[in-house]
Amino acid sequence: MKRLAFLTSLAVTGLATRTLHTEERDGVFTPASKKLSIYDPEDDSLIVDEEPTPLELTIRKTRHEITKSFASTNNEIQKVVNQWIDIERRARSTVSKFVDPTEKILPGSIYVTLTYFAGAIISKNRGLFTRIFTPPIFALAAFGYNYPGTGSIILSHVPGSETISNAVEEGSKSISGVIAQARDSFHRITGKKEGK
Repeated sequence: MKRLAFLTSLAVTGLATRTLHTEERDGVFTPASKKLSIYDPEDDSLIVDEEPTPLELTIRKTRHEITKSFASTNNEIQKVVNQWIDIERRARSTVSKFVDPTEKILPGSIYVTLTYFAGAIISKNRGLFTRIFTPPIFALAAFGYNYPGTGSIILSHVPGSETISNAVEEGSKSISGVIAQARDSFHRITGKKEGK
């Protein structure tokens, strides 16, 4: 058994060490002959059918129609985007006419918003009229307090604002007059003179 294994290993080793890669002919070494390929040889003569099949024509037509649809959709979307940008530009130019550049936007806008919510909370269990009008009145009062310059610019552009400002001035004068009359009447009744 040992002898058979030894002979087998000797035969395998002898076959593995044989030189197969070169043969000598006239002092020149040449590579060993090539093995035959298991693949078919390449055929350079490719036959091209110039006539497209009906399926290819349908696919081509569908592809062109989809491409046209995407192009027209892209154009429509671009028109909408351009219109929106134009609206934003016009709105910005309109708003910039009314905003006082010396006033900061952020802290005041937070106060106005919180005041609106406070008005909504205060009027929560009240009547419908109070619930509707209290939050905006609170917000307008806070807006006038936090943005006096912007508020005056807006009021100057309101139609009939001259009438409103005249009415406010007349109202304040008449209130001052009523207060002065009440003070005089009080002094006459009590017998005190003004200044004492």
